[in-house]
Amino acid sequence: MIELLIVLAVIALLVAIVFISLTVVRTKAGNSVIKNDVDQLRKYAEVMYTENGLRGYCADIPESCFGSGNVRLNELKDDIQKRSKQNLDPVISCDVDNFCISVNLSDNSYYCVDSKADQTTGNGFPVGSCNSSSLCQ
Repeated sequence: MIELLIVLAVIALLVAIVFISLTVVRTKAGNSVIKNDVDQLRKYAEVMYTENGLRGYCADIPESCFGSGNVRLNELKDDIQKRSKQNLDPVISCDVDNFCISVNLSDNSYYCVDSKADQTTGNGFPVGSCNSSSLCQ
């Protein structure tokens, strides 16, 4: 009887360890998907800059960059919002020369990408966020 209890205790311990490990893996996987979505937004901003020439980033799109009616942009925004810990929209800041995209990751840290190819990850604002020059800080 005692042997059976010991076996059950060991199995319960192993299940707990596996469960904790899976939680960490899910968080990292969610962060990877968010970063991939941000990379897609960055590529879209670069295409817009190329197409708009001297008029710059976000020239033809309202301030939020999601009001353009572009289905793919809204899908990316919804995916980021769904996977982020606090269900926040990504922050997109753009002007003629620069753009910046900052998102809340699923582990409550922040990830930021800008037009200067800077990428930052931080545990709270201002690190990992966009500054007034539309660049990561």
